[in-house]
Amino acid sequence: MQEGTKLFLQDVSGGQPLTSTFTLDSVTLHVTSAPTGSITADPNPLITDWRGLGATILSWTSYGTSSVEIHINAPNGNKLIGSGPGSFSVSTGHWAAPGMTFYLQNTSNGLPLTAANTIAKVTMIGGKISISPNPIIVTDGSGLGVATITSTAYGTTAVQVRVDSPSGNLLYSFSSGTFSGTTGKWVQNGQKFYLQDVSDGKPLTSADTLAVATANVQP
Repeated sequence: MQEGTKLFLQDVSGGQPLTSTFTLDSVTLHVTSAPTGSITADPNPLITDWRGLGATILSWTSYGTSSVEIHINAPNGNKLIGSGPGSFSVSTGHWAAPGMTFYLQNTSNGLPLTAANTIAKVTMIGGKISISPNPIIVTDGSGLGVATITSTAYGTTAVQVRVDSPSGNLLYSFSSGTFSGTTGKWVQNGQKFYLQDVSDGKPLTSADTLAVATANVQP
């Protein structure tokens, strides 16, 4: 069926001809498509300052809608911006944070701000890593210490903590959230621990490093 197709109810009793004289009723079809769309953030992973905040550019596209809105952290969260159908972009300003999710909501004809009307969403990827204690005080003259490495990752499905480089020895792995692991007595002064995003098979390169922590070992 195409937009504007007309259907006619015809009376053909007694062999009456298919003419408008014997049309009992008619209807015109209007074809509508299910709303579709997408939303992306660039950069993502988010580049953050010492407060853990940064800016990103959101780009979105929607079809089969008359109006859409972007909401923060929930379908009915704070509204960032609204638009009509098509493609648009906007900068967040320097307040976005890792783990923040932006929801593209279909608000056509007053649709409510619920998950059922979420067309697409994007979560800001990011993370942090810390060493405890730091500095590490060593009194046995070895120059080697023990530390607990705590990592937090947002918007990921698989992360790893690597030692000395993005592709160095694996300390531990997890999916998202917060995880801690304790080293053996081998941590040296200046040794670095890399939190790597390996979601969807991402390679162990600096492009997918979420955070780095450096050990301070003192005699």
